[in-house]
Amino acid sequence: RLPATLSRVDPAALAATALMLSPGDRLQVDVAGDDDMLTGVYAIQNDGTLALRNFKSVHVAGLTEQQLTATLRRELVSAGLIRPLASSVSVRTIEASGVSVAISGAVFAPGSVRPGERSPEGRIGLKEGPATGDANAGRTLSAAIRAAAGVRPDADIGQVYLIRGNEYAVFDLNGWAEGWPAMDPTLSAGDRIIVPETDCFNDKLVRPTAITQPGIRVFMSNLTRGANNNAGAGVGEKTGSLPYGTRLLQGLVAMNCVGG
Repeated sequence: RLPATLSRVDPAALAATALMLSPGDRLQVDVAGDDDMLTGVYAIQNDGTLALRNFKSVHVAGLTEQQLTATLRRELVSAGLIRPLASSVSVRTIEASGVSVAISGAVFAPGSVRPGERSPEGRIGLKEGPATGDANAGRTLSAAIRAAAGVRPDADIGQVYLIRGNEYAVFDLNGWAEGWPAMDPTLSAGDRIIVPETDCFNDKLVRPTAITQPGIRVFMSNLTRGANNNAGAGVGEKTGSLPYGTRLLQGLVAMNCVGG
C-alpha cells in the first residue's frame, strides 16, 4: 500500500515532464564575457551538485535545463560576477547519463537499477567534440524493468506504479506484451517503480517482449551423442542460451535430442 502522503496524478503528467538533470549528466555552461573562469564542460556530481570553477557548488539534480539556467544566472548575479542580462548564462546538455532508480514487486531482480548507462565506447562528445542535446533512449520505464531482469509471469502490467517525489502515476504497459504502443515515460534519478502481483500465471509474459528478459541460460547435457563422460556430452560447453519462454520440447530440439 502506498503512503497516504502521495498524490496521484495523470500518467501523461509524469510522461510529459521535461528531462530532469541527474548525477552523471554532462553540461556545457557558457557565461557571457567569460572565457575560462566559469565557462566550461561540467559533470553533475553524485550528490546532485554542480561544482563551478571559482564558485560555490550549486544543487542542480531534479532541475530542467531551463530551471538550471535561471538558477545559475540568479546565483552569479547575486554574487556580483555577471550583469543581470537575459542571455548572460546558457546551459546545454552534452550527455544524459544513466539514472539510479528503485524497482520492486513482480520482477525477477528487484532492487536498484541504472537504466540508460552507457559503455565507454557509447559516450557522447568525448571523441567528436562537444555536442548539444542528447536523447537517452535507455532512461525509460520499460528499460528499468528490463534492467531488473524483466517482469515475472504473475505481474500485473496493467497498473505499474511510478513514484516521483510526492506524486505517483499508474501506467498500463499491456501494449508492450500485445505488440501495440504504450506510454513509456523518461525516468529521473530517485524514481521508484512498483510492479504489482496478480497471483495468476500469464503466459503472454513468458516470451521476449519490451518488458521481459530476452533469454534464459540452462544446463544442457546431450547423452545421445557419443562421449566418454557427461561433461564431454555437454552442448555449448556447460550451458545453453534459449529465448525466454522456450518449451521443453523446443529445448530438446535445440540439443539435437529429437529427430530422425
